Amino acid sequence: MRNLAVLALLLAAMASSWWLWMLQDKPADTALLGPPRSDYQLQQFEMVSLDAQGQEAFSASGPQLARHPSAGTLTVSTPHFTFPDAKGQRWQAKATHAWISADGNELRLLQEVLLDSVLPLPNSTTIQTQRLDVFPQSGMLRSDDSVTIRDAASILQGIGLRADLNTRRFQLLSEVRARYVPASPPPAAATP
Repeated sequence: MRNLAVLALLLAAMASSWWLWMLQDKPADTALLGPPRSDYQLQQFEMVSLDAQGQEAFSASGPQLARHPSAGTLTVSTPHFTFPDAKGQRWQAKATHAWISADGNELRLLQEVLLDSVLPLPNSTTIQTQRLDVFPQSGMLRSDDSVTIRDAASILQGIGLRADLNTRRFQLLSEVRARYVPASPPPAAATP
């Protein structure tokens, strides 16, 4: 009988311990750190983005494109972009990374940015910087970083850029330095 009482007490202790353990607060799940996982990715992609009128705003290609699940923005690794201007000429751009807004109205080209007019010499223009914001609908460019603009006759350097691809008008904002290069070398001096 004594053994039965001890067994009953032991079972009651185990049941109450289990019940107390079930009542205690569980630790909250830890939140995930870092950016959310993209809802889709494209490998070795090519795309054309159209404006509101159905005309090409820009085209893009690259090894990888990923879409942010809630914001709808795109990130692109080592992208290659082309932009048409108002005269039907094209500009091409390369960078290490790019970000594209959900509506396609803004592109941010990041690290080792190179923008080139696709024109034969001497009319070609090249822009180099570390960040370039492109607004394809209006053809406007903006940068607050150091910028170098090269063409056949000059090299311009400065901090900050505002530009219009349609009119080929470029404005460097501060610390501007210019070097003008003659279009052709001067004739050799005749020796007597």
